Amino acid sequence: MNGFLHLHEFGTWINSTALHAWARGITAGTEDKALLAVQITHVLTVCAIAGSIGIFSLRMMGVIESGQPLAALARRLLPWTWGAILVQALTGGFMILDRPERAFDSLTFPYKMAFLLAAIVVTAVFHVTLHRDPDYWDHDRNRRLTARWLGALALVLWIGVIFAGRWIAYERVPV
Repeated sequence: MNGFLHLHEFGTWINSTALHAWARGITAGTEDKALLAVQITHVLTVCAIAGSIGIFSLRMMGVIESGQPLAALARRLLPWTWGAILVQALTGGFMILDRPERAFDSLTFPYKMAFLLAAIVVTAVFHVTLHRDPDYWDHDRNRRLTARWLGALALVLWIGVIFAGRWIAYERVPV
């Protein structure tokens, strides 16, 4: 529980910053319409990530065949993923600045962040290796097996991000 108190204190500190005042200035007086627009954008980018990573991960796992090389699929899908991750970071950051207690008083927020960082690392590994060598994951049986496991891991991590993020809206711990 000690770590939780530090997050709560961090949220309290954010409430005293100029960035919080800026975010609240945007959402105040709009009957939450501005915040709703940010939240809708955040959810839509979740859909873009889920779709692009879902297809890519299932292809890495060998569950689906796309009829094209993995590197070509990556060139088509991963820019959508990275763009959505960027928008997610901006909208998520804005929501935290606007209402830090909502995130930092949640027990699931740290899990969402841990899943998110791990998912980004796994996704980056796929992207970098395919960019350097388009046939990297097809060179031998061991790499294909590793690709299957990493594809499954990426899928599980992104699902964890989605579930933990969704749960934040419903779960808060009183301080």
